[in-house]
Amino acid sequence: MFFTLLKHPWLILPSVKATLRCSVAAEAHFADSHYGEGEANAYKHVLWNIFLADFSRFWLKTPEKRIFWAKKITDLHEQCFPNLPASQKMDLENNELGRKIYLKHYKDVKKSKDWEFIALKYKNEFSRLT
Repeated sequence: MFFTLLKHPWLILPSVKATLRCSVAAEAHFADSHYGEGEANAYKHVLWNIFLADFSRFWLKTPEKRIFWAKKITDLHEQCFPNLPASQKMDLENNELGRKIYLKHYKDVKKSKDWEFIALKYKNEFSRLT
């Protein structure tokens, strides 16, 4: 994963920012830990994909390129840090949901904070084990 970021150094900062912001948001909106397999973790994965796409918009001009970047980073994360099959399936489903939400709403969102509330509206669609 590190080498992928090195190939695209201009995307390192927005990717790190996306990673940190989704964890902070998950902790702020949910009482349970975002490290488990519950709702907070599902939300974190959804929001991570949204933020990866959104925070790369300055460098990646089309939504398709932004979604490709988000998928590339999150798929690499799942390969580098493998989970049990059920947990990995859950993570991949939530990653995909985040990208779908981004594509549906990216034209309407003006502030990154708005993404947190948009993602929460899809809470019933989160994939989770607990």
